[in-house]
Amino acid sequence: VERFVGTPVMTAPGRELARGLTVHTGFTVSALQRKAGKWQLDEAEGATAPGFDAVLLAIPAPQAHALLQDALPELAAHAGSVQMRPSWALMLHYDAPLPLAFDAAFVNAGPLRWVARDSSKPGRPAQEVWLLHGTAAWSTQSIEADREAVIAQMLAAFQALTGVDLRQRLVGHSLHRWLYADTGRTLGEPCVWNAQSGAGDRKSVV
Repeated sequence: VERFVGTPVMTAPGRELARGLTVHTGFTVSALQRKAGKWQLDEAEGATAPGFDAVLLAIPAPQAHALLQDALPELAAHAGSVQMRPSWALMLHYDAPLPLAFDAAFVNAGPLRWVARDSSKPGRPAQEVWLLHGTAAWSTQSIEADREAVIAQMLAAFQALTGVDLRQRLVGHSLHRWLYADTGRTLGEPCVWNAQSGAGDRKSVV
């Protein structure tokens, strides 16, 4: 089976919101420092980006916690109290529609928690595409498992659910180890913002 790398549709909202703005990408922020009333971003590549009035962290809680520990311990404590869970995500590409009478389903047994005909969403290519998400518990247990074994287990569970021979018309697949898929324990707040320092955490608390 040929491996297939799909279009990164999950980043589309961010790209749309950034339309018309000057956006710098391709570097990793390793630390935040407050100097002379401004924020300085230290890059893992060795450079620094100084002079920011505000910093908004729209990243998973564990990553926000690591960046905030030295700069803002109080906000770091907020991020550190959030529990995030992983999910294996498998995308399957077929050369013809599968004979299934549904486009999506929550699964209440086995390794799968959600399956969806991704190609049924507006604006998707005509090719038949299904997306499978593993449960948080199963994904946690198998997070370091062999990727081919993970694919085999997810395919077997989907086939048991549908009763359809899923490998016969399969033309491509891609597997993603989604480490921060959802939140098991939240703060119950839409965001955390420190007005005095001009820093906040958006994603880790929702």
